[in-house]
Amino acid sequence: MTLSGWVVAAGLLAGLGLFLLLRELLPCFTSDTSGVLLFAMIGLLMGATRLRVFTLVLLQLVAALILAIALTPVSSSLARHWLRRDPVPSGPVDAVIALSAGLNADTTMSGEALDHLITALELIRAGQSRVLVTTTADVVFQRSGRVRSDEDQSRILSLFPGATEWLRTPVTTSTHDEAVESEDLLLPQGLTHVVVVTSPMHSRRACATFERAGFSVVCVPARLRGLGALPIPPTPRERLAIFGQLVYEWSAMAEYSIRGWVRTDKPRRSATNVSARRNEIGASASDRLE
Repeated sequence: MTLSGWVVAAGLLAGLGLFLLLRELLPCFTSDTSGVLLFAMIGLLMGATRLRVFTLVLLQLVAALILAIALTPVSSSLARHWLRRDPVPSGPVDAVIALSAGLNADTTMSGEALDHLITALELIRAGQSRVLVTTTADVVFQRSGRVRSDEDQSRILSLFPGATEWLRTPVTTSTHDEAVESEDLLLPQGLTHVVVVTSPMHSRRACATFERAGFSVVCVPARLRGLGALPIPPTPRERLAIFGQLVYEWSAMAEYSIRGWVRTDKPRRSATNVSARRNEIGASASDRLE
């Protein structure tokens, strides 16, 4: 192999090394196959040009940042300031809303989604409300086909017959969709005071989005059993995972603010808002189960 070939190969390895580093730091952005291909291409291009020195410097900077995050409590401090946790009212609310999360190919929900539902059911059992609302997600897997979150939700809630009135939204693809579909489902029934249950780092953006839809929101972070749980265990993996979630939420909050999807003042609601927001994502339908 010629010298130029070795240089290009070194650039490829540097690009893949950058991917591995950022995969720990920003798992939301670089955790799939497209991330591998993207950084491999970046490495090849840099190795074939004079930018290869920049690649090595960037690797060193990213490695230093990861060490700083993994070995210091900076993630814990940032997470405490970002987390939104509202006092739970002593009296009942109109509904408890459990937001969806990931799905598995065997039709089960992810551990994070299950933690949302369990926290919501705990609030229902404590007398916070009789109405449980779950948002609906779906994923198409290559072998098992389309999987919907309400399949596993139905199995779990069948273990508690008659314990709650269950409402579920149509399929949603984002936090904004969840808020809009919940608005279409609940506000016409006069259900405006709600508890929103979601993951800790997602709590600030999610609850601000529901407030923008016209709800009076009590924000309750779910108690997670996996990565992202609070308080953060003093381990490098947990610290990096929380930091990655924070970076994702900061960028998503910026996007939502630009689009006007989060509350910037006191929430306002009118009869025309329900119709207008329904048109944003199409007509919706709701299912009601006892």
